[in-house]
Amino acid sequence: MKAHTIRERLTAVLESLSYGNKKNVAAESFILLGQEGIFDSVAALRLVLAIEKEFEIVVEDGDLKPDNFSSLERLEKYIQDKFNTK
Repeated sequence: MKAHTIRERLTAVLESLSYGNKKNVAAESFILLGQEGIFDSVAALRLVLAIEKEFEIVVEDGDLKPDNFSSLERLEKYIQDKFNTK
């Protein structure tokens, strides 16, 4: 899948879950998870479910780490890597 397509679809998913923080979701430095992020633990679970549904992938338990989910850029790379290993 092309990177720009992943970015567009991922941005739409994040905007649907961000509850009013839409203006910053597409920013490279936007922090999704962690103390400064916009998603708490419940929202993080919703994010994982939405990603699985949107991209028809399975997010394995071992993949649930900050390296994959802390920012838009890292999440985009994670999804691209999932497609590259299919």
